[in-house]
Amino acid sequence: MAIFIPPYVGEEVKSKAEKTMFRRLEELNLKNAYVLHSLGLPKHKDKLYGEVDFVVICELGVVCLEIKGGRIACRDGMWYFTDRYGKEHKKNEGPFAQCTGNMFNLRMALSKNVFRGAYRKHVPMAAGVVFPDIRFESRGQEIIPEIIYDKPSPDINEYIEGIFAYWDSREHRQTEKLTLMDIKNIVQYLRGNFAFIPLLDDRLGEIDSKICRLTE
Repeated sequence: MAIFIPPYVGEEVKSKAEKTMFRRLEELNLKNAYVLHSLGLPKHKDKLYGEVDFVVICELGVVCLEIKGGRIACRDGMWYFTDRYGKEHKKNEGPFAQCTGNMFNLRMALSKNVFRGAYRKHVPMAAGVVFPDIRFESRGQEIIPEIIYDKPSPDINEYIEGIFAYWDSREHRQTEKLTLMDIKNIVQYLRGNFAFIPLLDDRLGEIDSKICRLTE
């Protein structure tokens, strides 16, 4: 069973599609798997700030999942997404370009910050697009059928393994599985625990100021 960080979907998450996929990912039984929900990409090379809906880290590698719920349409080169409230959102970037862009940006970040100077020069990566509410049957230049997860929902483990197989075939190289240490280092960098406390000098300065005010 995968470890989720955070371990639940917060109340601030309004996307029904993301909640549905969270439940699907709870069925993962890939070895040493971690699932990160809503991972920020502050150094995205094409945007001021990017975000990955779900990142799965396991021995197969790191996969970025883009979730698109509700009604989907593409007209005159523009993508239209209609949510459960009937509100339509327009984007010039499709979900396939979005997920692959996130994948390459995350690979760059991991290569520079986790595996810089290490023995591993290649981080196995994959990307997928999830349509939990519809059957996505369109085909065209921008569509990658091999990385689609839609209705009827296939086994999530087979899907993740399948998209890694697809991207591995595109790499034209033999990829090595991640070790447990690799996985933990990636998780620690992407969403590790930390805690900071005020400097002692600052705290002593506040106490001195308070004593002076009370004395006065």
